[in-house]
Amino acid sequence: PPKVLGDVFESLIGAIYVDSGMDNDIAKRYYDRLLSPFLDRFVDSGQLSLHTVVQTLLICQGWGCGMLTWACRHNPDQMEFVNKHICDVKIHDNIVATAMGGSARHAKYNAGSAFLQLVGATAPNALSGDMRTANMMPERNSDDKETSCRSKLDKLLKPICTCLEIRRAEAAEAAAVKAAEAAALEAGETAANMNEDPSDLEEGELVCMDVDTIGT
Repeated sequence: PPKVLGDVFESLIGAIYVDSGMDNDIAKRYYDRLLSPFLDRFVDSGQLSLHTVVQTLLICQGWGCGMLTWACRHNPDQMEFVNKHICDVKIHDNIVATAMGGSARHAKYNAGSAFLQLVGATAPNALSGDMRTANMMPERNSDDKETSCRSKLDKLLKPICTCLEIRRAEAAEAAAVKAAEAAALEAGETAANMNEDPSDLEEGELVCMDVDTIGT
C-alpha cells in the first residue's frame, strides 16, 4: 500500500488516542471496529514489513547502541550512470555497511538491506510486532570445541560500541552522587539535633527533675 495510506491510519488512530485521554482500550476498540476490517479485506499482512532503515535503527537500539548514523554521498565514479549515490551505515563513526542506489533515498534503503543481511536479520511483520530480527548463529569454540551461540550482531557491535558501558558509568555516578547527598543530609540533621538549645523546647517537652530539687 502507498505510504500516504499508512499516514492516514496513523493520524486517525493518534487523534482518537489523544481525544480519548490517551486511553489504549478506547483506541484499540476503534481500531478493531473501523480499521481492522479494512486491513483484513484489502491488505495481506504477510506482505507487510518494516522499512530497512527502520529495522536497522530498531535492531541497534534493541541491542543497546544509540550511535547509528547514515552518510550519503555522490558516487565519484563518473562512468556510473545508474548508481549515482552511495550510502554508508555508521556505528560510532565506523562504517559497517555500504550500498549504492539511483538516489540518496534508494542508496539508504539498500544500505539498510546490506546491514540486515550482514547481521542475519529477517524482515519482521509490521502487524505482528515481531522484532526478534537477529538470528543466533552457532560458533565453534577453538579451545574446548563446544558449540556456543553468539549473534552476528554481537560480533559486529561489541568491538566498536561503548554505549552500554557509558550508561553503566553514568548510572553508577548518579547513584554515588545521590548516596553522598543523602549521607550529607543525614549528617546535617544529626548535628542539628546534637546542638539543639534546651530553651528551644516546645511547650509540653518537659525535662523531668528531682522533686527535692524542685523543693529547694
